[in-house]
Amino acid sequence: MLEKSAITRLLWLTVMKFENALQSFIDHLTIERGLSLNSTSAYRRDLTKFGRFLAENSLDFEKLTEIEITNFEVWLKQAQLSINSINRNISALKSFYKYAAQEFSTSNPVSAVASSKVPRRLPKALTIKEVTSLIDATKREGDPISLRDHAMVELLYGTGARVSEIVGID
Repeated sequence: MLEKSAITRLLWLTVMKFENALQSFIDHLTIERGLSLNSTSAYRRDLTKFGRFLAENSLDFEKLTEIEITNFEVWLKQAQLSINSINRNISALKSFYKYAAQEFSTSNPVSAVASSKVPRRLPKALTIKEVTSLIDATKREGDPISLRDHAMVELLYGTGARVSEIVGID
């Protein structure tokens, strides 16, 4: 049986291995794929959550199975993240593992994991007062373009057409 200091050292090495792979992945996103600072920050933020999960459960990112990935999803749900946020985290994880499989020859436990279904929401209809206000906002005295804008908004409201359809009219 390993003594406590050996276990601690092993855990530290595993965490450092993940941190090095994460930094290599972020460098890849920045340099080779040319992603923006916001995108790379989002990847780092999502994968740091995964790193916390690994550390809390003393897991090695190179030896995970689909079961641990499912446990990570449950962990995110317990942290009360929305389905969209969980899907984004899993998407970041898929990209990370795809990169890690190519660069470090690790297995990819995320390849068969499917994203959760996001319930579709119906669009909210405007109230009569909001529609009237929108139509009235297009009226500007002495501006010939406001006449066109007013006609377009009236046409949108009266026909239920899409904006792209109205804009495409000659």
